Order: sequence, then C-alpha cells, then structure tokens
Amino acid sequence: MFVSPSSPILDDASHASHHQQNAFLELFPGLRSGGLYVIEDLRWQPGTYEKQGITKTARLFRSYLETGAFKHSDQGVESAFNAMRPQISGCFVFKAKYMLGTRDQIAVIHKR
Repeated sequence: MFVSPSSPILDDASHASHHQQNAFLELFPGLRSGGLYVIEDLRWQPGTYEKQGITKTARLFRSYLETGAFKHSDQGVESAFNAMRPQISGCFVFKAKYMLGTRDQIAVIHKR
C-alpha cells in the first residue's frame, strides 16, 4: 500500500496498544517518503482489548524520543520497531487540548 506524502495514515482503530503497534509495523513501510503516520488516543486503551503487561504505545514512542531506540516488553516487537528506525526521520508526541492533564496522547511519525 502506498499513500501520498500529502495524505497521512491516521490510526483510529481499536486503541489497544498491540493493535496500534501491529498496524504501524504493517502500514508504515508502505508509506511514501515524506509521509506522516499519526496515532491518536495513545492514553485510552479499552480493557477488553488491551493485553496485560504489553508496553503501551505512548511509552514505546517516548522511549524512542528519549534514547533513540525503541524499548518494548516483547523482544520481537522491540526488534521489529528498531529495524524501522532508518525509515523514521522524525517523531513527535503531543498532548491534546481536550485532556490537558494527560501527556503523550498523539504520535506523529515522519517517513524518511
């Protein structure tokens, strides 16, 4: 799948961390250079879908911002994300104005 750089991919699916992470691993490689990948609702995971003990997506991207590497409780997922580092030219994590007391609600990742 290829998306025009002017048309970002917006992940607005189940909001479960493992779903967000699997979607990113599947879709980001097909995004054209210069494209944006957006994940919203990083801090709202439904209990019925969320796997216990999995690294939250907000924490996963925060670890990348703080250390330059992805850290995950599952070594396979961590390796898959770190293999994508050469494709990422920038990553930003924002809080949304409707939940000012909560950080890291939206991630925007730019494809190299």
